[in-house]
Amino acid sequence: MEPRSYSYYKCSFGFKSSALTAARYSGVAWALNRGNKHVNLITDWENPTANYSNPNSDKVPTLISYNESGAAWGFEAAVTKGSTLRWFKILLEPENKYEKTPEQVIDSKANLEKLGKTAQDAVTDYLRLLWSYALEHIRKHIPKDDDDNQSPKVVITVPAMWSDAAKELTRQAAEDAGIPGDISLVSEPEAAALAEFKDKVKKGEPLTVCA
Repeated sequence: MEPRSYSYYKCSFGFKSSALTAARYSGVAWALNRGNKHVNLITDWENPTANYSNPNSDKVPTLISYNESGAAWGFEAAVTKGSTLRWFKILLEPENKYEKTPEQVIDSKANLEKLGKTAQDAVTDYLRLLWSYALEHIRKHIPKDDDDNQSPKVVITVPAMWSDAAKELTRQAAEDAGIPGDISLVSEPEAAALAEFKDKVKKGEPLTVCA
């Protein structure tokens, strides 16, 4: 008998490799816990201008912009007038975590102070918008019965160097963003290893994971 169907979502938020070199893009993949458990990657991110990036991309810019009408995110934030925040997730880490603070982080910190918001506020707002878009996409591609009965499990990837404090703030931001179900955090090297195991590594073959 098949276990109860649930949706399994992997959200790679804001980081691709290291915290200081690639805190720029987010991605979402999902699968149903039944059958062949095929992994689906969201690639239809809304993009108002193809000049910024490929409109059919497997990643969306980790940007959020605030203005009088509310918040814009992703590709839209790149062309929206207002206080656009970049690399803001790094601000979840304690002060002086890194030897050199990127200019984008310094600018985002100053903009947050002007807006009267914290880094966690920005992360929560961004995850809320990302989750809303992802959920709408997923519901278009699964039967309604699956949507009604699902008990989602959400996995958010974080850098291997992420401190416990930053991990906890990330988890809290996800919960505050309205992401339901069982939320787990996994380091990017571990997520990469699991992907290799699933797609390429055969039983008995060695695998080296570099954090």
